[in-house]
Amino acid sequence: MQNFIEKAYIQMGKNKVAQDSTLLLSKLEIIPSRSFTLSNGIPVLALHNEDYRLIRLDIRLLSEQGSQAKLLSNSATARTLFTGSFRHDRKQISEIMDFHGAYHDVNIDKDFTTFSIYFPKEAAKKIFALLQEVFTMPNFPEPELNNIREKQKRELAIKLGRNSYIAFKEFLQTLFESHPYGRFPEYEDYDAIERKDLCNFYTTHYHASNMRLYIAGNIDKEIKTLLSKTFELMPQGIIPEIKNNTIPLRSPVKKTIEKDGALQSNVVIGKSIFNLAHADWKKFNVLNLTLGGYFGSRLMSEIREKSGLAYSIYSSISSYIESGIFYISAHVNSDKTAQALNEIYKVIENLSKTPIQEKELNLVKNYYYGNLLRDFDGVFSVLDRYMDVDDYGLTIDYWHDFLETIRQINSEDLLSLAGTYLDPASMAEIVVGKK
Repeated sequence: MQNFIEKAYIQMGKNKVAQDSTLLLSKLEIIPSRSFTLSNGIPVLALHNEDYRLIRLDIRLLSEQGSQAKLLSNSATARTLFTGSFRHDRKQISEIMDFHGAYHDVNIDKDFTTFSIYFPKEAAKKIFALLQEVFTMPNFPEPELNNIREKQKRELAIKLGRNSYIAFKEFLQTLFESHPYGRFPEYEDYDAIERKDLCNFYTTHYHASNMRLYIAGNIDKEIKTLLSKTFELMPQGIIPEIKNNTIPLRSPVKKTIEKDGALQSNVVIGKSIFNLAHADWKKFNVLNLTLGGYFGSRLMSEIREKSGLAYSIYSSISSYIESGIFYISAHVNSDKTAQALNEIYKVIENLSKTPIQEKELNLVKNYYYGNLLRDFDGVFSVLDRYMDVDDYGLTIDYWHDFLETIRQINSEDLLSLAGTYLDPASMAEIVVGKK
């Protein structure tokens, strides 16, 4: 949706990438931010580009699952917030947004809840007035909560019918056990949520002390004033206490969940690692890309293309505030699950035994340069990169260092990194289907 809106409302941004004759990407020229703090303590990061007619505002709240009285308190509160205030109901709020060409979305992850609102600059007064109402006078209507609850239960039923969901759920639960990162909702969790839980969660989490604002577009004095007047009405509060946040240390688990008649097996192999702030995160990104992060990766070429053992296969890494994960996900023919697993482990082990050839390494680097080009294309994309590092108390210089790491990394670095972090004996293995 973001790309569609950007294309519809704006021209090409001013973010540029410098190139030289030897590397596809040699330097990033990143739009500088303007930071200020509202009178109630809310920090604001703004990116200004006068060529943009569309404005994007992100309201970011710390909402780790360990700070919830009930598992779905955060999700239900966020999804119900725009369904009613003490002045307007869901339909009226939606009509106001639509009439002014505005759009909102909410993203709920392991650590944060983020509301993203897009609107034309000329509609700023009306949209900020509506946001003030929604964020300071929410009503959490019972009928709307019931509708959301039933919709979420239907979506859960669909997820539980997918072996890929079951495999990844089991994987995270194996890694994190009782830690909030390992918690997944069940039907009874939806049934347990009541309106009073939403009101309580709103009180403890939706306040100035737990909120950050990010805004991008043509951010002139008028927009800054409207932003300040709107969110300075948010009261101060106490940052939520995180409970049960000790990540367990346990031996790797291998587990198979049999599914009678399954034609495919879903496989997840991986482990908990570090997060974005760790010194090895940048280099590990390159290692992960080499292993299974793009179409020409080792796993794709060896397991899918050459051996024909997988319908799809990839590796990925995710960063959380308190941890991170590395994992390989594969859909394989159920009759060849064991063979596929053996071949996957061979590919992993080879990375720590045989140095990557220069030609392959250059291909990986160029692919990553392309990713960075997309990641910094346009002021809204740049805003995401600021948020990525701000979550960890880092500055935008992180991305300059990231690029330099890619430029300087060599085969010996990757060999050492694989030997340190990609020992198959350290990894959990989940199979849903047949082994």
